[in-house]
Amino acid sequence: MRVNHDRLVSMLAHHPRSSRAVIGGVAVLPLIIMLAGQARAEPNYAVFLQAIAGDGVVVDADEAIREGQDVCTLMAPPNGGSLWDAGKLVASRHPDWGIHLALKFADRSVQDICPNRGSF
Repeated sequence: MRVNHDRLVSMLAHHPRSSRAVIGGVAVLPLIIMLAGQARAEPNYAVFLQAIAGDGVVVDADEAIREGQDVCTLMAPPNGGSLWDAGKLVASRHPDWGIHLALKFADRSVQDICPNRGSF
């Protein structure tokens, strides 16, 4: 059986369910691509250091990167620590920061350093 391509496209374009499915599929595709890219993202130390400086964190760059990597290790399987656990770890090393700034540091670590950040 031969199908008229133009007629099929026209029918699908005017069918309410198919257009929603196509629009929904098109809308979801960039999100899937973005999440897949984040799951294997390379650490971006420059962005991390700039972000924590903007948050008011004052610390040596090498120390910040090491501690950010410690956050990643704590949160990655098999450890499976939470962001709260990571914040407490950072706060224990920098009690003068307080938990709020320590949590910001841990969050920035996840965003910019952790290679498996899409899977936490």
